[in-house]
This record gives sequence, structure tokens and C-alpha cells, in this order.
Amino acid sequence: MIKPISIQTYLKSYQQGNSVNSEEEREIAEVIYIWYTEGFSILQNLKSIEISNKEKYLEVQENLVKKYDFTILSLLANKVYQNAFKNILSMLIEDEVKSHLSKLLLLSYSSKNQLQ
Repeated sequence: MIKPISIQTYLKSYQQGNSVNSEEEREIAEVIYIWYTEGFSILQNLKSIEISNKEKYLEVQENLVKKYDFTILSLLANKVYQNAFKNILSMLIEDEVKSHLSKLLLLSYSSKNQLQ
């Protein structure tokens, strides 16, 4: 069994051209990279610091993460992207990132069921 890695390690490996098994995985990894670097990690950092107007910044960042979440959910409607996403998730350690991404995967299943 392969030892799970952090999202930062996975994304670094991805940027170096490693860890990607298909074109779809490369594409979903790119979306995860943007979701993490421009959205989720900034939101997590904002939660842990004290700044003026913190609530305003948190709201803006939470809205951005929701938009990126929607983009990921849209891709997960495609079974090939969903499988690539699952492959990436299988490599990650259990933490807030994996938990959030796993919830998106679960939401994608329920979204499909609601459409049927």
C-alpha cells in the first residue's frame, strides 16, 4: 500500500509532471490546484489569523471556495473525471482538504440521484 501524502506534496508532484495517470486526471488535478491555492488554503489561513474586517474577508473567500466547489461538482458529473478524482483522493492523507473534497464527491452522487 502506498503511503498517503498531503495535498501540498501531491500538488508539488503534479506540477513537476509526476503522479498523473491520464489526461482527465491532469485536468482535474489542475482544478484542484486552483481550488486549493486560490481558495481553500487562503480560507484556512484567514480563519487562523486576526485582522481587521476578518468577517468580510472570510465571506469573500468562502464565496470563492463555493464557486470552485461548483466547478469541481460540475466535472464530477462525468464518470471519467469522477474516477480520476477518486484516484487523487486515494493518495491523500486524512485531513480537512480530503474531508472537503470527499464531501464534494458525495454531493456529486446525490446531485445525480436528484436529477434522475
